[in-house]
Amino acid sequence: MKQNLRVKGQNRLWLLPCLLVLLTLPAASAEADQKVHADRWFVVKLGDDRVGWSHTRQTERDGKITTDTQTRFTIRRGPVTLNIEQGSQFIETLDGQPVEASSTTLSGQMTQKQTLRFTESGVELVREQAGRTQSQKLEPFEDDWLTPAAAQRYIEQRMQAGDETIRFKTLDLSVGPQPFEATMQIVGEEEVEVFGRVAPAVVWESQMSIMPGIRVREHVDHRGRKLKSTTNLMPGMEITMLAADEQLARSDIDPPELLASLFITPDQPLPAPRQLQSAVYRVTFDDEINLDAIQLPRTGYQRVTWGDERTAIVTVDLSRPVEPGDDLPRDADRAASAMMDHEDPEVRKLLDRALGDEAGTLNKQAIAERLRDFVAHFITEKDLSVGLGTASEVARTAQGDCTEHAVLLAALLRAADIPARTATGLIYVDAFIGAEEVFGGHMWTQAWLPGENEVGGRWVDLDATLWDAAYDAAHITLGVSSMADDEMTNDMVALAPVLGRMQISVVDTGSTSD
Repeated sequence: MKQNLRVKGQNRLWLLPCLLVLLTLPAASAEADQKVHADRWFVVKLGDDRVGWSHTRQTERDGKITTDTQTRFTIRRGPVTLNIEQGSQFIETLDGQPVEASSTTLSGQMTQKQTLRFTESGVELVREQAGRTQSQKLEPFEDDWLTPAAAQRYIEQRMQAGDETIRFKTLDLSVGPQPFEATMQIVGEEEVEVFGRVAPAVVWESQMSIMPGIRVREHVDHRGRKLKSTTNLMPGMEITMLAADEQLARSDIDPPELLASLFITPDQPLPAPRQLQSAVYRVTFDDEINLDAIQLPRTGYQRVTWGDERTAIVTVDLSRPVEPGDDLPRDADRAASAMMDHEDPEVRKLLDRALGDEAGTLNKQAIAERLRDFVAHFITEKDLSVGLGTASEVARTAQGDCTEHAVLLAALLRAADIPARTATGLIYVDAFIGAEEVFGGHMWTQAWLPGENEVGGRWVDLDATLWDAAYDAAHITLGVSSMADDEMTNDMVALAPVLGRMQISVVDTGSTSD
């Protein structure tokens, strides 16, 4: 049976364009009736391979400054070539008052657009996808954040003042609709090769609160302009952005393959993984991982016992669901979001189609299993060609890998008034794109279901990529997410430091289903 594995790291590629806005400081020039503050191209590399380009242009006209950033990545996932495109725009007044911000992403077959409008009455978030437009009033932002051009001016002022540490808050809708904190600190001076020559540069280390545990190394020239940035997301995924001209940035590339680099081979194979009912694993995290980044949740069917700070015994037992404790459903596990718009008419149609005339006679456990089985059969094009499809997109295309299965199932569960979220972690497979007997990145769904006799409640794991069973013990959960608009980035990025940086030993394999 084909397994629809997915490596989550590639979807964090779209987190990087905001750094261009923060660290590219302009030199003004005149063009027609507008000033061009910045017009800069960057080559984007993954390791030694070029994967795409990024372009930032900042202009001033009619008393407003507009910052436009366009980014395109091309990567391979097994035999499939995948293009991810993102554009963002921020309009502000000359004195740094926000007017409008927008972000457009194309990672599958459908464009998603978000717009923030700043008015005297407050902040409005508008989402557009699948021909639907939804608006939402947000709580007023605090006044201590800086728009992109204002952030640039502030950075330049602090650099000229000789500051070695700079902190400020800013906003980039491409990574979320809320302001976040950025910290820059000088770590030394180095020479860097750019435009065919070697140039002296000041080296800064940057961190953003929205990307916890991830540091970006920036090489900046004497005018404060970025020459190079390097982000080490995980093993085999060091992303470099290097200043270039348009011709070089947009020249043809041979995209690298991403999936195989993050496979983990355990010390011994698992017998009959798709029938495995219980298993015990020893998970050891590498020394270079910051201890704050290590997480193994106690959830669903998974229990965790720590031997020391870097070694844990993970027990997955389908006969012993975990009592939730404080891990209860939140409003975000019920609400519609850009990723899980369960109010979309097409998603509602699928709910009716899955449950049919029996909807009023089924208990929640039966509804959850009916929906899991429905998604498993509804998505007929089970391939790796979708970057990060939303439930609205999958409802219309019936295409995707494990992420699309997980997101659509969670949206259908919410439409059926069952709290749901996604779980991200590892699944063991006998063979996948040339590798054998490995754990690979995976996503599935968790539903909040009542206990016996409809009493209490607990999180239940449901994997819609499986045909014959709802779940098996060959899964290890690394994190969970509501996929809310203001939480998804943090939830996904939190996993980056540990993926590919752990070892798995099989301690015990219990019973298997008949």
